Amino acid sequence: MNANMEDLGNKITSKSSKSYRERLINIYALEDTLVNEYQKALNLINRETTFDTEDIQEEVFFELMKSLKSPYSFKVKTGIIPIDKDVSLNELIEDIENDKLKLPDTVYHKNSWRRESYKNKATRFNKDFLTSTKHYNYELMGVTKVYGEPCYHIKFSPNPWRWKGKYVDNLYINTRDFGMVSYNYDLDEGEKAMNVNLKFVLGIKVNSFVDSGFLIFTRNNDNTYYPKYIKQTDGSYAYISRSLSFKENNPDRSQRKQLKLAFELEYNLMETTEYVGVEYQSISPDLFNSLSFDEYILIDEVEKYDTNYWKDYNIIEATEAIKTYK
Repeated sequence: MNANMEDLGNKITSKSSKSYRERLINIYALEDTLVNEYQKALNLINRETTFDTEDIQEEVFFELMKSLKSPYSFKVKTGIIPIDKDVSLNELIEDIENDKLKLPDTVYHKNSWRRESYKNKATRFNKDFLTSTKHYNYELMGVTKVYGEPCYHIKFSPNPWRWKGKYVDNLYINTRDFGMVSYNYDLDEGEKAMNVNLKFVLGIKVNSFVDSGFLIFTRNNDNTYYPKYIKQTDGSYAYISRSLSFKENNPDRSQRKQLKLAFELEYNLMETTEYVGVEYQSISPDLFNSLSFDEYILIDEVEKYDTNYWKDYNIIEATEAIKTYK
């Protein structure tokens, strides 16, 4: 097991991992309901060279469980905390082995948010420089033209007398109707969007060291602004140091399997997400209630991008990084 774990560690740390996902979705938004209907889904990933945290944990625990296969359950502890008195490792091994069959992944349509959950989902792009203005200073830089619209250019930065502000950058607001035409944001120098350091207490340290975005909005015939383009980049760091112990519930004490180990995991994760609003149209609640679609669709997984994959759909062209992905 130690040799396998060392090989896995060398494979993971030899180079960084990279993958891409593309989705085409119909989004139905009513006053208190938001529903996704996926049209097509693509994962571009080379499984031989790419790992995500779930893949790593699965590999680690699969190697661990194989060495502890037993007809008996186990008592498991992390540090001094018992996880469960009777854990069946055989069931966990079976679940992981089934996952290794690489059955097709799916995305589900029935992501339905209502009332408070809808509000949280629909407003998750609202940063505190839009909602908690007392934490920021705003400076009018003048009037400029942005995407064909005359706009007030406003710079914002944290209020030095308020410690909660973290972001800097620009707002562009239509001079005619005060609609938001565009804005961008980035963390101020030295700031983190989130920072938790329990390294010496629980062996955990996590922080978000990158949180930036760029948004463009378009005005429809009903004079309502809709998101036309959104780009968000998140960068996070995580450190986890834990101990685990397994003790077999074998009635014969002399034959009990026992295993104690410590593991350490440290990684940086960068994720950039782009949303493009291709087309907007109004629908009535009656039309929404009459809609029906399959519960899920399969995700297509490929190792090399095919330029014909989206040929029948109205989408933006793939970036050069996606086209040349290996």
